[in-house]
Amino acid sequence: LKNGGTTLIFSTHRLEQVEELCDNIGLINNGKVLLEGEVNEVRRRYQKDLFQIQFSGGEASELMKIPGVTIEDEKPGKVLVGYPVQKSGDLLREISGLNLDITSFSLKVPKLQEIFIESVQKSQAK
Repeated sequence: LKNGGTTLIFSTHRLEQVEELCDNIGLINNGKVLLEGEVNEVRRRYQKDLFQIQFSGGEASELMKIPGVTIEDEKPGKVLVGYPVQKSGDLLREISGLNLDITSFSLKVPKLQEIFIESVQKSQAK
């Protein structure tokens, strides 16, 4: 139906389903629309300067050699770092010069569940 141009309204608390099925969203809490828009645009709006880096060799502490990097979370072989998104190319170049065997480098894009929780908390703080 969607491919045929039909508008569908889908209501759920399962935001992972929304990410898979919907193009546009409206997040509602206590009868008030907290945010609305195209799913990817909403996710970009709430995006923070965070990158997920996975590696198989070396230590995450190597990343601290890069000026401006902060380690936000660390697990074996996986680290979440803070660094300005606008300078992601610089970060990737700097990482390639370190003693780390990088297996994955990606921008951490927030899930709708995280966005909903943040939006509700902001609305309640007002």
